Amino acid sequence: MQKTAATQKNNQHSFNVFPNEKTRLVYEKRIGMHYSSCSDFRQVGNKKINSKIKFSSLGGLKILEIYVGTCKVFRDLKSVKRDTKEDLICQILILSGSCNLTFGGESVALNKGDIFILDSTKLIKLEVTKSMHCLAVYMPLALIKSWIPRIWNTLDTRKIKTNTQQGSLLKGFMQLIQKYSDTQQWDHENTNASNSKKAFVPLMAANSAMLVHALLSPNKDRVKTIK
Repeated sequence: MQKTAATQKNNQHSFNVFPNEKTRLVYEKRIGMHYSSCSDFRQVGNKKINSKIKFSSLGGLKILEIYVGTCKVFRDLKSVKRDTKEDLICQILILSGSCNLTFGGESVALNKGDIFILDSTKLIKLEVTKSMHCLAVYMPLALIKSWIPRIWNTLDTRKIKTNTQQGSLLKGFMQLIQKYSDTQQWDHENTNASNSKKAFVPLMAANSAMLVHALLSPNKDRVKTIK
């Protein structure tokens, strides 16, 4: 019994999600230092996480297409408090797979077709229960707060279903943002940058408007208020 208890306790130890410091530095360089606020996630256990990330950018947005296997990761209060980087908002669109997410004290199950809005100012726990493919769009949190400054922290839900009109439109804008973004070539200069810059302003404005509209629209599947 003592051996079993010790083993269980050891399994609860957390480890850096990056296998080594070099990998973390490469990630932060690709996403950009101002967008590396969430590079301090920890994982439960030390089993290697199977993952693949495709980086791209569009103006002030960072777009990540992520493939990740089953795992448990988290960002605790200590990490949040010592983070001095710019606060970020992240729109996550689940393209396949599923996960359980705890954000700001509330838990929600996310499946294919769901969008969830989170930011870097609160605790996050994520358990990928089925290998997941998702699209994540990062932007400065200040941008959305400027649109709805008085009610940002009192929103009834941050889960948006794409089978609703608002969710479907938001999904479409997220995919357009990815389509017109510049895929980051590690050793080569991207020649399509000028075209993407022209698309940035209208896509950014449209995405922000649809995000606010979707967050403020009635939703039967609301989770409890996130504060």
